[in-house]
Amino acid sequence: MYQSSPGRKSRPMRDSLPTLAKFIPATSEERTAVAEVLFREYGWRLTSHALARAINTSSSDVFRTVVEPVGAIILKISSWFHPPKFGGEERVIRSLNAVYELSERLRGKGVPLAPTLASKSGAWVVSCDRRPAVVMSCVEGVPFNLSDEHFIASGAALGQFHAMGRGWLDEHSGQEEALQKMILVEMPYEESRTLYGESMRTDLRQPHIGCQAPEVCAAVREQMEFLDQTISFIDASGINAKERAHGILHNDVNGGNILFAPDGSVSAFLDFDQASFGPFVWDLGNTLTSFMTEFLKKNPEGDRQSKVRLFLQAYHTANVLPVEEYVLILAATQRWDVMRILRSLRRHHYEDNRLPGLLSKIKERLLPRLERMPILFSFLTENWIRENVLNPVKDF
Repeated sequence: MYQSSPGRKSRPMRDSLPTLAKFIPATSEERTAVAEVLFREYGWRLTSHALARAINTSSSDVFRTVVEPVGAIILKISSWFHPPKFGGEERVIRSLNAVYELSERLRGKGVPLAPTLASKSGAWVVSCDRRPAVVMSCVEGVPFNLSDEHFIASGAALGQFHAMGRGWLDEHSGQEEALQKMILVEMPYEESRTLYGESMRTDLRQPHIGCQAPEVCAAVREQMEFLDQTISFIDASGINAKERAHGILHNDVNGGNILFAPDGSVSAFLDFDQASFGPFVWDLGNTLTSFMTEFLKKNPEGDRQSKVRLFLQAYHTANVLPVEEYVLILAATQRWDVMRILRSLRRHHYEDNRLPGLLSKIKERLLPRLERMPILFSFLTENWIRENVLNPVKDF
């Protein structure tokens, strides 16, 4: 049954199903499979409410429905991790159990995260068709709307997330090292960067037999010199140095993974399953890349400096960082997109084209963004940060 975090009162569930994803009705086979796992692992029965499946997810199957006696839930069955690489399904499930245990600990301290619901055995993550599955209660809220209010609220909430996470680690000596050993990271930058230098770059230079995405691989070959230059910039920036201000990272804050309350505050960060540890600026770069990509898509001539200033001022109020950290935001944006490119290529070349839905993003989104970000974020100099972020006069 549902176990609430210490210090956090559970609220009665509603039958409404707020969500950021687009859903279609599930098939009868999917309904049977979902009903079976929910009853076996949680003791819940599906109601007459429709079961729906998200259509815009590439690395997981996401369902929404209403169950007795809990109410509205989201069931996420993930294909993100590749069990053979990590020693099997049980190892992946142990890692994700640690992730969602950490999520509930942070939620108990007031970090806005979607509540995770425990199984009958007390586990946060269970097995469904040999893949890890997690159930979360639906969180009410509206999506990111690109307004000043939402840029400010998301910056403040991410700063709160980082500050409270760092505080929790400081209060629990030894947990950071233990959790780093327990929590898996799918193809981190350092690992993919090494593989790229040792063999993948050579493999990519020639078309490979049976390639299922020749246009993507061709685009990478055409941009290989630029990709090499970007990797050199990242490596020389110091973005991966151990002395960076660091703590617990969400690793996937974007416009589709955040909900806002009627008063404009953040009601929940979603999709915590990629959480790990590292420099806070990694999260800042990843979040701003996503937000500004969405903003400029809808407002090509929009004032990007104003939006970034509002976000960073709010963040800095909640989690103070020195200027040396903020000047690395551009390197962080590049690090994330290079990592995404390399790990998708790794799956394509070495894991039988696993998660092919992510591969097309290399040509459509990631390579163009990799070229564009240095121009869009060229204003993020030390002087600009001192005058616009560290200055005590705020715009809110």
